[in-house]
Amino acid sequence: MKKFQSNLRAQGFRPNIKATNAQRANYNEISGRFPNKIVTPSFLRLEKEVTGGTTTVDFQTLQQEGSILSTERRLNLPDLFVCTGVGLFISKIGSSTTSTPALHATKIMRTFPNPQIFSGSGEATNFMAIYNGYLSLRIGSNILIDSMHCMDFYEANQSQQGVGSVATSNVAIQRDQLDGNSSGYIGLSPTVDLDGSKKIQWSLTLPVSTDLTGTNSVNTIGLLLKGFLVQNGGSVSR
Repeated sequence: MKKFQSNLRAQGFRPNIKATNAQRANYNEISGRFPNKIVTPSFLRLEKEVTGGTTTVDFQTLQQEGSILSTERRLNLPDLFVCTGVGLFISKIGSSTTSTPALHATKIMRTFPNPQIFSGSGEATNFMAIYNGYLSLRIGSNILIDSMHCMDFYEANQSQQGVGSVATSNVAIQRDQLDGNSSGYIGLSPTVDLDGSKKIQWSLTLPVSTDLTGTNSVNTIGLLLKGFLVQNGGSVSR
Protein backbone atom coordinates (compact mmCIF):
# COMPACT_ATOMS: atom_id res chain seq x y z
CA MET A 1 0.00 0.00 0.00
CA LYS A 2 1.29 3.43 -0.91
CA LYS A 3 1.69 5.91 1.90
CA PHE A 4 2.30 9.63 1.90
CA GLN A 5 3.77 10.58 5.23
CA SER A 6 3.94 14.21 6.25
CA ASN A 7 7.03 15.23 8.19
CA LEU A 8 5.57 18.48 9.52
CA ARG A 9 7.18 19.50 12.77
CA ALA A 10 7.60 22.51 14.97
CA GLN A 11 10.71 24.52 14.23
CA GLY A 12 13.60 23.30 16.38
CA PHE A 13 12.09 19.84 17.13
CA ARG A 14 14.20 16.95 15.76
CA PRO A 15 12.63 13.52 16.15
CA ASN A 16 15.34 10.85 16.01
CA ILE A 17 13.61 8.39 13.68
CA LYS A 18 15.53 5.62 11.97
CA ALA A 19 15.36 5.72 8.17
CA THR A 20 13.27 2.82 6.87
CA ASN A 21 12.92 4.05 3.28
CA ALA A 22 14.53 6.47 0.82
CA GLN A 23 12.13 9.30 1.65
CA ARG A 24 12.89 9.12 5.37
CA ALA A 25 16.63 8.87 4.65
CA ASN A 26 16.44 11.98 2.47
CA TYR A 27 14.49 13.84 5.14
CA ASN A 28 16.99 12.92 7.84
CA GLU A 29 19.92 14.05 5.68
CA ILE A 30 18.25 17.37 4.75
CA SER A 31 17.20 18.09 8.33
CA GLY A 32 20.80 17.49 9.43
CA ARG A 33 22.07 20.05 6.92
CA PHE A 34 19.45 22.64 7.93
CA PRO A 35 18.96 22.08 11.69
CA ASN A 36 17.09 25.34 12.31
CA LYS A 37 14.82 25.29 9.26
CA ILE A 38 11.38 23.83 8.59
CA VAL A 39 11.63 20.92 6.13
CA THR A 40 8.45 19.54 4.54
CA PRO A 41 7.53 17.21 1.64
CA SER A 42 6.63 19.39 -1.34
CA PHE A 43 6.69 19.74 -5.11
CA LEU A 44 7.37 22.22 -7.90
CA ARG A 45 5.42 22.29 -11.16
CA LEU A 46 7.00 24.09 -14.11
CA GLU A 47 5.10 24.40 -17.42
CA LYS A 48 5.39 25.98 -20.83
CA GLU A 49 2.93 26.48 -23.67
CA VAL A 50 4.60 25.35 -26.89
CA THR A 51 3.94 26.75 -30.37
CA GLY A 52 5.70 26.65 -33.72
CA GLY A 53 9.06 25.14 -34.51
CA THR A 54 11.38 24.80 -31.54
CA THR A 55 14.64 23.09 -30.63
CA THR A 56 14.82 24.01 -26.94
CA VAL A 57 12.11 24.46 -24.29
CA ASP A 58 13.30 26.40 -21.22
CA PHE A 59 11.32 26.23 -17.98
CA GLN A 60 11.22 29.10 -15.48
CA THR A 61 11.71 27.88 -11.92
CA LEU A 62 11.49 30.99 -9.74
CA GLN A 63 8.33 32.77 -8.62
CA GLN A 64 9.55 36.18 -9.80
CA GLU A 65 10.35 35.07 -13.38
CA GLY A 66 7.83 36.17 -16.01
CA SER A 67 4.16 35.15 -16.16
CA ILE A 68 2.98 32.04 -14.32
CA LEU A 69 0.36 29.57 -15.56
CA SER A 70 -2.46 28.78 -13.13
CA THR A 71 -1.23 25.22 -12.57
CA GLU A 72 2.41 26.11 -11.92
CA ARG A 73 4.06 26.07 -8.51
CA ARG A 74 7.44 27.74 -8.47
CA LEU A 75 10.20 28.35 -5.94
CA ASN A 76 10.30 31.49 -3.80
CA LEU A 77 13.50 33.52 -3.55
CA PRO A 78 14.24 32.79 0.17
CA ASP A 79 13.60 29.03 -0.06
CA LEU A 80 15.52 25.94 -1.12
CA PHE A 81 14.02 22.85 -2.75
CA VAL A 82 15.78 19.48 -2.59
CA CYS A 83 14.68 17.62 -5.73
CA THR A 84 14.44 13.83 -5.34
CA GLY A 85 12.62 13.05 -8.60
CA VAL A 86 11.47 14.52 -11.92
CA GLY A 87 8.38 13.85 -14.04
CA LEU A 88 7.87 14.97 -17.65
CA PHE A 89 4.31 15.44 -18.96
CA ILE A 90 2.49 16.80 -21.99
CA SER A 91 -1.03 18.22 -22.19
CA LYS A 92 -3.61 19.51 -24.67
CA ILE A 93 -6.15 22.07 -23.56
CA GLY A 94 -9.24 23.68 -25.05
CA SER A 95 -10.67 23.52 -28.52
CA SER A 96 -9.06 26.67 -29.90
CA THR A 97 -5.72 28.47 -29.83
CA THR A 98 -6.76 30.53 -26.80
CA SER A 99 -5.61 29.50 -23.32
CA THR A 100 -7.13 30.59 -20.01
CA PRO A 101 -6.34 29.84 -16.36
CA ALA A 102 -9.56 27.80 -16.16
CA LEU A 103 -8.57 25.64 -19.13
CA HIS A 104 -5.15 24.98 -17.63
CA ALA A 105 -6.80 24.06 -14.33
CA THR A 106 -8.72 21.17 -15.95
CA LYS A 107 -6.07 19.80 -18.33
CA ILE A 108 -4.89 16.20 -18.15
CA MET A 109 -1.19 15.46 -17.71
CA ARG A 110 -0.12 12.72 -20.12
CA THR A 111 2.94 10.49 -20.33
CA PHE A 112 2.86 9.89 -24.10
CA PRO A 113 1.37 11.55 -27.21
CA ASN A 114 -1.80 9.49 -27.66
CA PRO A 115 -2.79 9.85 -31.37
CA GLN A 116 -6.45 9.86 -30.30
CA ILE A 117 -5.77 13.05 -28.32
CA PHE A 118 -2.96 14.72 -30.25
CA SER A 119 -4.95 14.09 -33.39
CA GLY A 120 -3.84 16.88 -35.73
CA SER A 121 -1.91 16.05 -38.87
CA GLY A 122 1.53 14.88 -37.70
CA GLU A 123 0.90 16.18 -34.19
CA ALA A 124 1.47 12.96 -32.21
CA THR A 125 4.44 12.09 -34.41
CA ASN A 126 6.03 15.49 -33.86
CA PHE A 127 5.65 15.15 -30.10
CA MET A 128 7.86 12.05 -30.19
CA ALA A 129 10.77 14.47 -30.77
CA ILE A 130 10.45 15.32 -27.07
CA TYR A 131 11.11 11.72 -26.05
CA ASN A 132 14.09 11.48 -28.39
CA GLY A 133 15.56 14.57 -26.75
CA TYR A 134 17.13 15.18 -23.35
CA LEU A 135 16.58 17.21 -20.18
CA SER A 136 19.35 19.24 -18.54
CA LEU A 137 19.74 21.44 -15.48
CA ARG A 138 22.04 24.43 -15.05
CA ILE A 139 22.35 26.40 -11.81
CA GLY A 140 24.31 29.60 -12.25
CA SER A 141 27.30 28.66 -14.40
CA ASN A 142 27.32 25.03 -13.23
CA ILE A 143 25.73 22.14 -15.13
CA LEU A 144 24.17 19.91 -12.47
CA ILE A 145 22.50 17.51 -14.92
CA ASP A 146 24.12 17.25 -18.32
CA SER A 147 21.48 15.04 -19.96
CA MET A 148 18.58 12.86 -18.88
CA HIS A 149 17.27 10.88 -21.85
CA CYS A 150 13.58 11.73 -22.17
CA MET A 151 12.60 8.25 -23.38
CA ASP A 152 12.93 7.27 -19.72
CA PHE A 153 9.83 9.40 -19.05
CA TYR A 154 7.77 7.80 -21.86
CA GLU A 155 4.96 5.60 -20.56
CA ALA A 156 2.19 4.24 -22.81
CA ASN A 157 0.10 2.01 -20.56
CA GLN A 158 -2.26 -0.78 -21.61
CA SER A 159 -5.43 1.29 -21.23
CA GLN A 160 -5.42 4.26 -23.59
CA GLN A 161 -8.06 6.95 -24.10
CA GLY A 162 -10.12 6.59 -27.27
CA VAL A 163 -9.37 2.91 -27.85
CA GLY A 164 -12.43 0.72 -28.45
CA SER A 165 -15.80 0.97 -30.13
CA VAL A 166 -18.13 3.88 -29.42
CA ALA A 167 -21.11 1.53 -29.64
CA THR A 168 -23.37 1.57 -26.60
CA SER A 169 -22.43 -2.00 -25.74
CA ASN A 170 -18.68 -1.29 -25.90
CA VAL A 171 -17.84 2.25 -24.76
CA ALA A 172 -14.38 3.54 -25.67
CA ILE A 173 -11.85 3.98 -22.87
CA GLN A 174 -12.39 7.39 -21.28
CA ARG A 175 -8.86 8.19 -20.01
CA ASP A 176 -5.27 7.04 -20.43
CA GLN A 177 -4.18 4.74 -17.61
CA LEU A 178 -2.16 6.82 -15.16
CA ASP A 179 -0.73 6.34 -11.67
CA GLY A 180 -0.49 9.88 -10.34
CA ASN A 181 2.17 8.86 -7.83
CA SER A 182 4.64 7.18 -10.18
CA SER A 183 3.79 7.43 -13.90
CA GLY A 184 6.27 9.46 -15.93
CA TYR A 185 8.77 9.91 -13.07
CA ILE A 186 12.50 9.32 -12.67
CA GLY A 187 14.15 9.34 -9.24
CA LEU A 188 17.32 11.40 -8.77
CA SER A 189 20.31 9.90 -7.01
CA PRO A 190 22.00 11.92 -5.71
CA THR A 191 19.40 14.57 -5.04
CA VAL A 192 19.76 18.14 -6.37
CA ASP A 193 19.49 21.38 -4.37
CA LEU A 194 17.53 24.19 -6.06
CA ASP A 195 18.40 27.45 -4.29
CA GLY A 196 15.83 30.19 -4.88
CA SER A 197 18.51 32.89 -4.78
CA LYS A 198 20.31 31.47 -7.83
CA LYS A 199 19.57 31.26 -11.55
CA ILE A 200 17.99 27.85 -12.17
CA GLN A 201 17.46 26.66 -15.73
CA TRP A 202 15.77 23.38 -16.68
CA SER A 203 15.99 22.88 -20.46
CA LEU A 204 14.49 20.32 -22.81
CA THR A 205 16.52 19.89 -26.00
CA LEU A 206 15.00 18.27 -29.11
CA PRO A 207 17.08 16.54 -31.82
CA VAL A 208 15.90 19.03 -34.49
CA SER A 209 13.56 22.01 -34.70
CA THR A 210 10.03 20.57 -34.44
CA ASP A 211 6.56 22.11 -34.68
CA LEU A 212 4.76 21.31 -31.41
CA THR A 213 1.74 23.51 -32.13
CA GLY A 214 -1.64 22.03 -31.33
CA THR A 215 -4.34 21.75 -34.00
CA ASN A 216 -7.08 24.13 -32.78
CA SER A 217 -5.75 23.73 -29.26
CA VAL A 218 -2.93 24.73 -26.92
CA ASN A 219 -0.22 22.18 -26.13
CA THR A 220 1.93 22.31 -23.01
CA ILE A 221 5.01 20.56 -21.66
CA GLY A 222 5.50 20.33 -17.91
CA LEU A 223 7.99 19.21 -15.30
CA LEU A 224 6.74 17.94 -11.93
CA LEU A 225 9.54 17.96 -9.36
CA LYS A 226 9.17 15.92 -6.18
CA GLY A 227 11.19 16.57 -3.06
CA PHE A 228 11.48 18.58 0.15
CA LEU A 229 11.03 22.31 0.68
CA VAL A 230 13.42 24.00 3.12
CA GLN A 231 11.68 27.19 4.17
CA ASN A 232 14.12 30.13 4.22
CA GLY A 233 16.86 27.67 3.31
CA GLY A 234 18.13 29.59 0.29
CA SER A 235 21.54 31.25 0.59
CA VAL A 236 19.92 34.69 0.53
CA SER A 237 18.21 33.85 3.87
CA ARG A 238 21.13 32.25 5.68
